[in-house]
Amino acid sequence: FLGYGQQHLWPDHPDFNNQVLALSIPAIFIALAVFSCNYLQTRQQAPRWHGAIVGLAALASLAVVPALLDRYALSILMALPAGGALLLVQLAAALHIAARGYRPARFYVLAWTALALGALATFLKVFGVLPSNVWTEYSLNIGSAIEFVLLALALADKMNTLKAEKLAVQRQAAVELERQVAERTHELAAANERLQQASITDELTGLYNRRYFNLIATRELNRCRREGRPLAMAMLDVDRFKAYNDRYGHSQGDQALAALARAMDSQVNRATDYLFRLGGEEFAVLLVGVGQEEARQHVERVRRAVSDLQLAHEGSERGVVTVSAGLVWRETLSDLSADQLYVLADEALYRAKAAGRDRLSE
Repeated sequence: FLGYGQQHLWPDHPDFNNQVLALSIPAIFIALAVFSCNYLQTRQQAPRWHGAIVGLAALASLAVVPALLDRYALSILMALPAGGALLLVQLAAALHIAARGYRPARFYVLAWTALALGALATFLKVFGVLPSNVWTEYSLNIGSAIEFVLLALALADKMNTLKAEKLAVQRQAAVELERQVAERTHELAAANERLQQASITDELTGLYNRRYFNLIATRELNRCRREGRPLAMAMLDVDRFKAYNDRYGHSQGDQALAALARAMDSQVNRATDYLFRLGGEEFAVLLVGVGQEEARQHVERVRRAVSDLQLAHEGSERGVVTVSAGLVWRETLSDLSADQLYVLADEALYRAKAAGRDRLSE
């Protein structure tokens, strides 16, 4: 604009200088429009203003046509009004966006005001409204310099804002990830607990299963041996249950097993008492730290809870479902293993069966 290019770079090509000048003006306005739309995010923040900026930039770009046809004066006369309108529209769009709370737009308003004032002074000088002096001669440069500084600050502020937003998103993502991990950990722990419980529970009756019996019998026997406490084990077997299944069907048999399991379980209340389903119609009771008579009475209550249900069984001597039990009680356990205790209780059970069923034998 100040003729330095012609003075130093192409002094012998005045026509080329005129063409460069004519082409530079619309190019500057187009570049400013692209920058403004991207910086202010006008497409998202103010769609209507975005359309006006794009339209005026396109209008300013038409000034390239007369410049290419060596009509430099016409090119400048076309570009300057469109460019001036573009500056005003961009400033108005920035004010609109700033009023909506978009922080970068505030810096933009200050920067564009400085440039607009410098450009306005240049336009007024070109059209003879303002006199030509040092201030009007360099008004666009001064305005551009101020704009550059302000926009540099604005870009720095926007970068800091984006960095803060990114950190906030990362923190939120970390919190969300931690929440999901905690939730997943809780779900896995619950699933593992359910799996663990399922592995020691009989599916039909809900009692402890044979696997858990093997574990608990050995554990409690060793503990009683260390602490010098007595231990009682009882084996229970449903009387003539094969006949029950043959007469009433296996489905009815399963329902009966579930019912009598609930009845027996209602009599096993202490934390150190255990009731197991070992398989089929065979059950076991483990009583820790009880005297011999107390153990006998306890197992008898468990056994009686079944006959009290009065489940019809025409194939049984009593006409109802009954249970036989074999009990073994030991105060001294130094010479016994869990397997040996089981064998002793099983032998007592067979004595109860041989004696007529529906009874307790020791």
